[in-house]
Amino acid sequence: MLLRIALSALSTALVASFVSFWLFEPEHKPNMPSTSGRKDTVLYLTDSSSGLSNSQIASASALLGSQPDIQLYWGSFANPPMEPQLRRLSDAARHKSADAKPIIFHLMGTASLMEVMYKTYPSFDAFITDYGLKGYDKMLQIVQNVLMPWTPEEYLALYEETGLIRLSLW
Repeated sequence: MLLRIALSALSTALVASFVSFWLFEPEHKPNMPSTSGRKDTVLYLTDSSSGLSNSQIASASALLGSQPDIQLYWGSFANPPMEPQLRRLSDAARHKSADAKPIIFHLMGTASLMEVMYKTYPSFDAFITDYGLKGYDKMLQIVQNVLMPWTPEEYLALYEETGLIRLSLW
């Protein structure tokens, strides 16, 4: 009985949300003109840790394999080194197609996400919290540091570096 009530409440909420979106759809504004960049150019900005850049590497591999005329630029950190992996990716693409262009790598001088996290949390024991409400405050502090690990000055340096990389493309 309780399950039936919960399902009916959920379905009612879903129908109500769809109806409200459909009835109260905002007026469409004319599209803003897009900013054009250099044709056939892609810029990747990633962290250098493999777990945080695997999907970008896979998409770059697919782009190089299917669109050899595209020029890829890559901005990333020094630690762990990512340039050798990108060089192997470029070599494999050029082996498949002689027209494939190599990936141009830009080294970012600021600390990577994992470097900053290791400074804040030298041991993974810091991530262990008490269960329930007892560990809530510590867990919130950890989440805040994981989502925003850099200081304001480091964020500004990252912003300026990405702007310089972008400017070097155009």
